[in-house]
Amino acid sequence: MGSKNRIAKNLLPIMLKNRTEGQWWVEPFVGGANMIDKVNGNRIGSDSNKYLIASLVKLQQGWLPEKSISEETYINVKENINMYEDFFVGYIGFQLSFGAMWFSTFRRDKAGVRDYSLEAYRNVKKQAKKIKGVIFSHNRYEEVVIPNKSIIYCDPPYRGTAGYKENNSCLNY
Repeated sequence: MGSKNRIAKNLLPIMLKNRTEGQWWVEPFVGGANMIDKVNGNRIGSDSNKYLIASLVKLQQGWLPEKSISEETYINVKENINMYEDFFVGYIGFQLSFGAMWFSTFRRDKAGVRDYSLEAYRNVKKQAKKIKGVIFSHNRYEEVVIPNKSIIYCDPPYRGTAGYKENNSCLNY
């Protein structure tokens, strides 16, 4: 479970070795887009969490969050999701949560060394450039439209591990 950012450099050369010109790369479980952002060309990324997809689309469009977001804001968004734009909820719910688990607990550094809010800002600012051109969609995996002869990368949520928990509103279509 978690980001594939660290292992992408090992997986992608194997997966892309025989990719042909114009061939699509499809991720039915795009999550934090840490694989798809390292692939060029035709790309489709889908996820069942509408807030996550809204956040990725907004980043594509040039939106960036504030550099510093407080725990108070995090709690307010968590308790009042319907009062906020979906893209902002997605950013807060994943980027500022411990382990990037949907609204688990606010990421903090008890030692006072790291500023996780600023780190999240820097990460999405860097990633926003890499996801330009990706076609993002909010779908269940079995509803993703996959072009013929696509390379499909599936990293589904793992049974028995943390998931989107009680907040099933992310699955509303």
